[in-house]
Amino acid sequence: MESKLWRNLIVVLLGATLGLQVYQLYSNRKPPTPSNPPISDVTGDKLIGLEGHPRRGNDTSKIALIEFSDFECPFCAKFAKEISPEIDKQFSTNIIRVFVNNPLAKHKDARRFAQLGLCQPNFWEEYEKLFSNPSGMTCDSESLERSSSQVDKDLALAKSFGFTSTPAFVLGTMETDGRVRPRKIIRGAVPADQFVSTIQQLLKGSSK
Repeated sequence: MESKLWRNLIVVLLGATLGLQVYQLYSNRKPPTPSNPPISDVTGDKLIGLEGHPRRGNDTSKIALIEFSDFECPFCAKFAKEISPEIDKQFSTNIIRVFVNNPLAKHKDARRFAQLGLCQPNFWEEYEKLFSNPSGMTCDSESLERSSSQVDKDLALAKSFGFTSTPAFVLGTMETDGRVRPRKIIRGAVPADQFVSTIQQLLKGSSK
């Protein structure tokens, strides 16, 4: 009986010691650093041509905001309906807005909606509707085929930045040849004030 009590006591002590070691191990660990922070700087000499992409804004602007989006993505819809109007309100005369399709494979109709969007005579007038009810839009077969080629180019551009989720944004400065030099990457529908402060920061730098 006494030997059994000793065995039980030893088991309890070993368990307590192991538990203490595990606690110390995890309590001393630092939180993991995100591999892709929401807003990050861009380095390198990559330039983005704007041909074929829907765009609006002041053509003399020194700053461009390029949106990589998916019309079936709920976070993209959130950006379009809640954050995009605030950006337009504050920077409509200061920046160029550019749209790039990045339909994700998991969204079965996203590519078709992307093609329909590119077929519209005025893309930006239909911008919000494309996120809510694009099914009623039409496109002739020739334009649909042409837009399919553009979507392929868009996907290649998104892949070159490693954009595997949507929305994502490239904020950059305009070059004299009309191309954009990326300066910042924004991942996700971050709050409007973060977009505003990041754009203001770049505008301030471009005016020097």
